[in-house]
This record gives sequence, structure tokens and C-alpha cells, in this order.
Amino acid sequence: MSIDLEQIRFANPLEDVVAQRFALKKADARFVGVEHDSLVVVPRTQMYFWNSKDEQGDVFDFTGRHLLNLGTWNPRDPAHFMEAVRYLAKRADITLEEDESFKRSHTWAERQLVQRLHDALLNTHPALDYVIQARGWSLETVRAARIGFMPADKRALVADLNLPDKWRGVIGKLPGGMILYPHLEGGRLTYLSGRSIEGKQHYNPPREIIGER
Repeated sequence: MSIDLEQIRFANPLEDVVAQRFALKKADARFVGVEHDSLVVVPRTQMYFWNSKDEQGDVFDFTGRHLLNLGTWNPRDPAHFMEAVRYLAKRADITLEEDESFKRSHTWAERQLVQRLHDALLNTHPALDYVIQARGWSLETVRAARIGFMPADKRALVADLNLPDKWRGVIGKLPGGMILYPHLEGGRLTYLSGRSIEGKQHYNPPREIIGER
């Protein structure tokens, strides 16, 4: 069978995978580390945040960082990612073919899109200064929320990514120079909203492309 990232993610709830390594306790709609109270797992979004380590991610990120001996985890490195995929597939008793079909997956593409937008913010000083100084957010918050930035040249964002048509449409229409807020559900990207760094212009994608906010 080919590599179905959604099947692997669904078969490995993040809270269960994290609990293999760190004890968790329920706290309303979240789980919090027993010994590390800055470790927070959110089942609804299937994302975790470890504030004291300035770390965040999904089940693949957690596996790569804490369950495998991969050195410095690189979320954009296909070889690193594939190691996490293999581990989680084995954990869930899912058989994989040794190919790179995951690169054709919409899940991989959306994951990389969020990362590239986030990297664009961290590497664009006027945008980063805006969110930290004008908006008053800490770098920790910016990283945890995966806040991104839309550059004027969008080609690098979508290059080599098999994005669904709706996300290509959204990226095509989003104005450059916008701070972007990714909305995640179950580890998948569900919505992107934006705010310009100059003035107070807000942007929401057309309903006919992405649906209701």
C-alpha cells in the first residue's frame, strides 16, 4: 500500500504517543505534563507545545524529537520525516511500501506550507518586529501559534508541493505583506486568515474557495 499520512496520524493520537515518553494529566480540554507543566497537548488540534523548550509540532514532530535518535529534528527534511512515519506506522501495525509517496500527500503539502509561511515570518525582520513590538506577542507565542507571513514572491511557498486546489487558490489570492494565522484541526490546516503589517487591513479567503470562517 502507499503511504497514507492521515491514516498514520489517525492511528496514533498525539496524547497517546506523548504519554509513551512523558506522563500526562487531563486539564480541561488539554493534557499537561506531570513533571513538565509547560508541556501541553491539545487533542482537538493534535498539536503540542512545550513552552520552556520553545518547541511545538504534531505527532510526527514529537516522534522525531523525543522517540527517535535523529539528532536535531528538521521538520522540512524528508529523510527525518520518513523515519517518524516508519516508527508511527510500525506502532500502529500499518504496512508501508518503501517509496516517497508521502511527498504527493496533501497532508505533507499542507504541513510544509505552514512551516514555510512560519519560516518566512521568522526571516522577515519588518514582519517579525511588527508581531513582537506592535502586536505585543512574545516569540514563544509566535512559534506556538505557527504564525506566518505572506511574502510578495509566493513561488517558493508552493514549489514542489502537491497542495489541494483550494489552498493554491487561497495562496494565489492572499496579498503579500500579510501576517497569517493558520487554523489547525486534527493536525490538518483548515483555514488561513491575515492582517497587513501596514495599516489595519484584514483578509479572509473567499467563501467559495475555502468555506466559512
